[in-house]
Amino acid sequence: MVVSQPGQNNDNETFQLLLQYIEKELKFNCHDYNEAYIRRRLNARMLTNNLPQDNFVTYLKALKTTPDEPKKLYDALTINVTQFFRDTRAWEILENDVFPKVIAEKKNQPNRTLSIWSCGCSSGEEPYSLAIMMKELIKGREVVPKIIATDIDDLSLKKAHAGVYSAAAFKTTPPEYLDRYFHRSKDAKGIEKFEIDASVKSVVQIYCLNAITQMPPGTNFDMIFCRNVIIYFTQETKTKLMQKFYDALKDNGWLVIGKSEVLFTAKTENKFYVYNGAESIYRKDRRSLEDRQ
Repeated sequence: MVVSQPGQNNDNETFQLLLQYIEKELKFNCHDYNEAYIRRRLNARMLTNNLPQDNFVTYLKALKTTPDEPKKLYDALTINVTQFFRDTRAWEILENDVFPKVIAEKKNQPNRTLSIWSCGCSSGEEPYSLAIMMKELIKGREVVPKIIATDIDDLSLKKAHAGVYSAAAFKTTPPEYLDRYFHRSKDAKGIEKFEIDASVKSVVQIYCLNAITQMPPGTNFDMIFCRNVIIYFTQETKTKLMQKFYDALKDNGWLVIGKSEVLFTAKTENKFYVYNGAESIYRKDRRSLEDRQ
């Protein structure tokens, strides 16, 4: 539960009323997120509306009287900053070590569909990056990648479905991938745009889904990516989500979270082991020491 800290705001009652209004009218469960995150996003909206910081009384009135403010707040609460191939070192480890292992293991299994869940996919950069990497590494049809991408933000998902991005999304993308997997064009203002190739799009299935309360289509995933998402959650919600990931992964499946995020708690330390601590890459269950070296 979100509980105000002493000294942060004199009107705790109004803050709680604001949270209740958001949960009822915007259908956004504030109690799954830590208070600091909620406050930052609320204050960002207050700043945009030229309102004093932490003035929850005034902002609650603005939410009730300004037609488009509820939608803008919802977008602010759910938006995540992302890029193609964000965190270069993590993608290098995945390309040169993890993915080859996953693909080799899959070749020896009866079911050769390599199933990946990109949880909190935002506007699609992560699942499309995964699809591109799979196309680079998988030759022929020995292994068939299938990527499920989920998020709760409709606006971000519309962008993911469209698959059209500006140059800012490719700051860490290898140039050859831009040439190989994107079609360049310019909009009416002459700004360059990049549209993802249909062969990449076909690998990714996109769904609007709240991972805390819902499960994506399919189970027994080979890999789950949930990067730079759980950092905003309360400890209780993190534990709940980790149990869900554990249940959704196949035995010895892979879990990749954000570099600054901590996985282990008393309730999760026996469910996963560290494969690469620097890049927050884990495997379900405790397997051979040889695999960890």
